[in-house]
Amino acid sequence: MSITSAGLHIDQALLIVPNGSELEMSNIDGSGYLHSRDIRIYAGTLLFQGVHVQGTGVIHAANSIGLRGSLRFDEAHAGAPTWTSNAAIDGNLDRLALTVNFLEPFLAQFHGVATHLTSDWGFQGETRIASLDVHSFGGPSAPGPLSGSLHVANHSGALVARGELTPTRLDTGAFAVYFDGSAGPTGVSAQRVEITQRATGASLAAHGEVSTARDAPVQVTIAGHWHDLRWPLGGNSPTLWSGAGDFGAEGSWPLKVHASGDLHVPGLAPLQASASGLLASNQISVSDGTVSAYGGRRV
Repeated sequence: MSITSAGLHIDQALLIVPNGSELEMSNIDGSGYLHSRDIRIYAGTLLFQGVHVQGTGVIHAANSIGLRGSLRFDEAHAGAPTWTSNAAIDGNLDRLALTVNFLEPFLAQFHGVATHLTSDWGFQGETRIASLDVHSFGGPSAPGPLSGSLHVANHSGALVARGELTPTRLDTGAFAVYFDGSAGPTGVSAQRVEITQRATGASLAAHGEVSTARDAPVQVTIAGHWHDLRWPLGGNSPTLWSGAGDFGAEGSWPLKVHASGDLHVPGLAPLQASASGLLASNQISVSDGTVSAYGGRRV
């Protein structure tokens, strides 16, 4: 037996997967072919959590439902970056091969596999980043677009990524990157982030949250410390150098920031410095600062 549908519309649908998770979808339209063991989707569209999804493919009846097809995802909201990506899938609900091409707001490709999609789900694979500009998310423009590769693993929402990124506009070389936390439509929560400059060993470690709720400014709350920080970041003869220090940032752009640590300037005795101010996407302004030297006297 087979049924062919030239047009199907469903206003609202609720899918409950075996682990109890509920997936709400709306504005479902499609055409396809229903066979005793296969559902062939010639063209389908739906709205899922604010994301417009288009796709074609085959759903195959088996002990673990088979999936093969191509998908396109689009998400656009006022005041936020537009997200566009294409995906190819092939496998089943136990193990599904994924290739995802991110087109906006950055250029990257993820190639990997998702597993146990109906229970203790997860995915892992390699992400090759061609162009990621943090300025698109309200960050500073000075580094320019980042490029590099990351190994990414996600287990039930817990995300770990490690790899190497290189800023295109700074003469710094590559940075080793490590992230342990979670990421989703409403922002990023980091238990630990580590960034280390390959050429000099300068490093920064931090934890905190970045909220990207729709129709609201980006909100940042982070704290951390650094080791062997130098300025400028490139070159072998830094103008300023700090062996260790602590920092914090909070609010929306421009961020309220504070930092304190040791400070070394060629020709001067070691200093202790602290400063507070505002960090904008293109500049930093200091509203309060102290420098201690020569046995603790402030200068």
